[in-house]
Amino acid sequence: MIHLFVIAGVSLTATGISWWNGQRTEAVQEQIRFLEEQLGALYEADAKQRHTLLVSYVENLDALVNQELDTRNAVATELTASHAKARAVLAKRLGSRESDAFHQVVLELELALGRVNAERAHLGLMKRLLAGAVSDGNGPIPSPAELQLPNDFPREGGLVHFDGEVPKALHGYRLEVTEWSDELSGRAMLFDVDHRKRFARVSATGAALLEANLTDGGGVMTAKVVRRGRDGVYLNYLGADLVLEAGAQEYSQLTPESSVEVYPAVWMLEQITRLDRQKPLPVRLTARVGGSREYWSPILLSVPESKFTDFVAAYKKIDEFSQNYPWRVHLIGASQVSFSLGDVTLITTADSSAQAFVLDNVIYGAATPAVSVRFRAGLCAFVSGSNDDVDADRSMFLPFVESLHAELSSQKQMLLQRQSALRLRKLSLIYQDQQEHIQSEGSCGFLPGEVSKGGRVVAGLITAVDRPSWLDEAMSSEGTSRIRVSGHAEAWNVRRADWVDRRIGVCRLELDTHDQATFQEINPFGLSRIERAGEGSQQQALSKSLENAILGKFASPKVHTTLLGLSGDPVPNSNLDRSSVENLLDSEEPVVCIWGPPGTGKTTLLVKWLASLFQTDNSQSWPSILITAPTHVAVTKLVSDLLEQIPEIIEEVVRYGTSEKVQGTDLEPVWHQRLLSVLDPEHGNKDQADASLEKWKALLKTREGRESAAKWLFGSKHLHAATCTGMARADFGLWSRTFDIAIIDEAGKAFGAELLIPASVAKKVVLVGDHNQLPPTVTTEVLDEDIGYRLSMSEVEELLRRNMFHEIFEQLPANGKGMLTTQFRMHKDIGDVVSEMFYEGHLYSARNEDGWNLTRRRMTFIDFSKVSNYRHRKDSVSESIENLTERAAVRALLARMAKTGKFKSLSILVVCPYEAQRKAVEEEFDRSGYELDLAVTTVDAVQGGEANIVILMMTRSSGRVQFLLDKHRLNVALSRARDAVIVFGHIECLTKNADSPVSHLLKIGERNKSLDLVRLGSRADFRRDVASIIA
Repeated sequence: MIHLFVIAGVSLTATGISWWNGQRTEAVQEQIRFLEEQLGALYEADAKQRHTLLVSYVENLDALVNQELDTRNAVATELTASHAKARAVLAKRLGSRESDAFHQVVLELELALGRVNAERAHLGLMKRLLAGAVSDGNGPIPSPAELQLPNDFPREGGLVHFDGEVPKALHGYRLEVTEWSDELSGRAMLFDVDHRKRFARVSATGAALLEANLTDGGGVMTAKVVRRGRDGVYLNYLGADLVLEAGAQEYSQLTPESSVEVYPAVWMLEQITRLDRQKPLPVRLTARVGGSREYWSPILLSVPESKFTDFVAAYKKIDEFSQNYPWRVHLIGASQVSFSLGDVTLITTADSSAQAFVLDNVIYGAATPAVSVRFRAGLCAFVSGSNDDVDADRSMFLPFVESLHAELSSQKQMLLQRQSALRLRKLSLIYQDQQEHIQSEGSCGFLPGEVSKGGRVVAGLITAVDRPSWLDEAMSSEGTSRIRVSGHAEAWNVRRADWVDRRIGVCRLELDTHDQATFQEINPFGLSRIERAGEGSQQQALSKSLENAILGKFASPKVHTTLLGLSGDPVPNSNLDRSSVENLLDSEEPVVCIWGPPGTGKTTLLVKWLASLFQTDNSQSWPSILITAPTHVAVTKLVSDLLEQIPEIIEEVVRYGTSEKVQGTDLEPVWHQRLLSVLDPEHGNKDQADASLEKWKALLKTREGRESAAKWLFGSKHLHAATCTGMARADFGLWSRTFDIAIIDEAGKAFGAELLIPASVAKKVVLVGDHNQLPPTVTTEVLDEDIGYRLSMSEVEELLRRNMFHEIFEQLPANGKGMLTTQFRMHKDIGDVVSEMFYEGHLYSARNEDGWNLTRRRMTFIDFSKVSNYRHRKDSVSESIENLTERAAVRALLARMAKTGKFKSLSILVVCPYEAQRKAVEEEFDRSGYELDLAVTTVDAVQGGEANIVILMMTRSSGRVQFLLDKHRLNVALSRARDAVIVFGHIECLTKNADSPVSHLLKIGERNKSLDLVRLGSRADFRRDVASIIA
């Protein structure tokens, strides 16, 4: 729609400029005829009559000048507005490159604006000349013909020709030459035209570029190759820097100092007049197809005799449209090309041997394709094998096909980018709706009453009839829920809150203000709402990250283009070993994606690479690194492992986060709050606590103060670690920085918006994860109809469940991605099953030792299908489920393990998909006193963990099993085991669908002879039958 608006703006304003387009209205023609008659009478008049006639003539001509000047002023206003809108589109980019057609519109706007501004200046000169003619009486008398703008009158983007040296002035405008080349034979372009100061600059290089730019299809330029880079081949043409951007085409034949013929992409005038070495002009190896009028004519169409009648009937309709409408061309499959005009579509095959398009079929009323190119060209049709076939000039066929493929590929890229931008915008709306809902549910009215301590303590009434539960939590002595109180223009965190009279809703709030705050600044009687502090801030950060991606607000345009310009089609992965992946990390790719299945040593790989970047004898070359992940656990593990490997860089590390996430971990010494505390005046000399120190203390209590302090104190450090959303906190100061490298660990568990936050601040992004393990968690609370989403719930769920890491890995070019294919955790008997079930057999096991004798086989499945009392039930206080019989069986197994004494040195992890079962199992274990290294967890909490033995409790005996059989969850549960896996479950319930993952597990395990299937009877004795799996 924006394109149409701007194009309409050009066409409408162009028709209003009578002198520009060579058309004059009948009224203007009549005025000119009358003025010419007056001028003729003037020349024939004697001196006495001359003055009277002159005054009348000048008045009439001046009226015409004013009329034309008014028209041009109106046109200039329209053009300026259209140009501003077009520039705004380019600035926002809408998440994609704009099309050549759009750039052509902007160029036409720029040239039109330059022309109309020159005409306004010229008409202004005419008015001054007319005024002089009346006052002088004997001076030159301008004619109506002089209203026509001279071809060489200075205007922005005007092309001129000089014979010999460039004059010092042109039409009274002082000229300054910036670039000159004798190769142009005196041709030059005028730019930086200032009509007030009557000044213009002259560039021969600009003329060559603009001429090539305006030539139909693009004029050829012979450029010299300067160097090759990862972004393409850099060229020079008459001093202007050009680039053949990297893409599907190979440029291996282009070597430095060699020459190559190139064609311009559509450049805007500003690009030509503001040549920038940092932004070379993009060029291509073939002429443009889109918008072309003559260059590619004629298109050769070979018509088989069997299709001749169909073609003749179609040609009659084609002939009706060909004079007024362009062809629309798009690709069908790998070799077919369709040419559409009106409602006629010619389906052809590009025949490289015949060097012509061969007609396959004629169809009518075909749907408009999503990706196509429009251009004007004649059609040269001939019957295959005829004399016309022999005589046809085929020299343009192959260049046309190459250009067509390149242009349609570019169109497809832009379509995909717009689709990505639309998807991101919808996701942004989802997070905005969530934020609004959270904030509305997380606040209540407050009416201040009594104020003390200079406004720092406020007692008042809660106006909500139904007080929310979080408010009671905040009022408790524990103070576990952070709250703040706000008014029209002020907001204060609450240091302490308690009830004065809960029955009627009266509470007392102690505000967390700085010591210098005045009563007027606090404005306690202006406070009107109590709200949960920080609620909705994560949604706000996610929405902002999506909007930034749409607008292209990235530290690295290369990262932005890579992430939003993915092909949409799967690209095979060729890097399938550790050494290849290590090479990827050291490459210059702006985005590197590493798929790391369980046990493949993702963290070890990253630590080794980071250690190589922080060479202690070369600290000057240390890069700035941002380490992120969707969870604090992943961030802490990666940084802790790194510091264990190279402890000497601890002074360069800052770990950002809240106290509950960092305090008590190995990273507490580098916690940002602890590092900031050295700036607190209370840590200094108490005798020096003067007014300035009090102000400094007050500053540190504000978000802005902490942000400034963090930037100042941590700005020189080289390694910063935070969660993806945590780094968005303003007082951390991370989102406003630029890093050399951002590492995003466990990227498969992150929402797309989370990934985009760290990606937006780095010159290089490394994503590490496994999309076959747990995806981003979409809770039932998020899918609540009460939120009031602007999109349908089905679309909300689909968008939130999309795994961006998976999409990036699938579509990223092969030179930007790799997979770790050797796992070191699981024994081969377990690893092979996991590999076949979840990784298409690409995951290999390093461990294959013999000697396991604690269970009959490495994998065991205990089937409760025949056990009559194996029934799940709902927990009494939640919607989760538990199974008492299953717990009894597990107790029998663990008792046997403890009794043998062989399992004391082994870690045992009991994994419960359901929280109620996990809680009950944990409580029973605490009472049991087993002398075993036991831990109990849910599937959602276990990713990243491991144990010698994993016991998986499936719990459910009937009903819906989609949750249990989710391949990601089952993969995580099974792959935690180093030595053995024991599964408790109801096979009949879990294998109702023949394609069930449990069916595959049993089939593969039994085929490999690595799984022991134990089928319990209806009256099984767990101490005997279950415990018997222990060898």
